[in-house]
Amino acid sequence: MLVPQETLLHLVQLAVVGIVMAIATVTDLRERRVPLWLTAPGIATALALAALTSARVPPLPGALDLPQSAIGLVVGVLVLAPFVLLGGIGAGDALLLGVVGAWLGWAFVLWTAWWASLAGGALALVALARKQRTFPYVPALALGLIGAALFPLGIGRA
Repeated sequence: MLVPQETLLHLVQLAVVGIVMAIATVTDLRERRVPLWLTAPGIATALALAALTSARVPPLPGALDLPQSAIGLVVGVLVLAPFVLLGGIGAGDALLLGVVGAWLGWAFVLWTAWWASLAGGALALVALARKQRTFPYVPALALGLIGAALFPLGIGRA
């Protein structure tokens, strides 16, 4: 049985973002930071592929064009920007969510953030029980990505 082209593309996008998220999770747990050498190429590659998709005739089914990818990036960064400005999380976390948006679109990034907020609340309770004042947030983003991939709710992929 052949997999539809749109589904295959979505699986590739999820795999790329999943690899970036896995590396970021390991780095965040070890060093408590998300490196720019990881997020910048993730964003640049997504935007470059979206630009190529925008130029393709006919368009690739299910692929984000450049405006959709850019909107996803901006939404991903802006969702966490208030927390960065308040000092609760680092800019790398916001850029990482921007990677998700650039690859998978604004709707997917919102669901990732929603699931990540649930996971982050649970992780905060664990940190509180351990009497820790802070905890790395990228694992919550990774769980949010998994939640959004496995349980796509509400608004569709944009």
